[in-house]
Amino acid sequence: MDYLGLNSVKKIIEMVAANDGQLTWYNIVKYIDQLDVKRVPPTYHVLKELVKLGYLRADPPGNDAKYWLTDVSRRLLVQQEVAT
Repeated sequence: MDYLGLNSVKKIIEMVAANDGQLTWYNIVKYIDQLDVKRVPPTYHVLKELVKLGYLRADPPGNDAKYWLTDVSRRLLVQQEVAT
């Protein structure tokens, strides 16, 4: 699946960028699920996949993790700004 094509991915990365290292999975999922974006696959699954793909970092591992941007996601944000 092309995760980067999902609107929810853009919103997740933007939210984490605005709150780098402050949000748990619950905060992110709750916010994204209130937006008018496609939720298939579910937001939680997309969030976990972004960590696996290296776009986000979760620390410490587990349910209490906070989420940070990686250098890859920072470059993605810059590319999106240039494209608009």
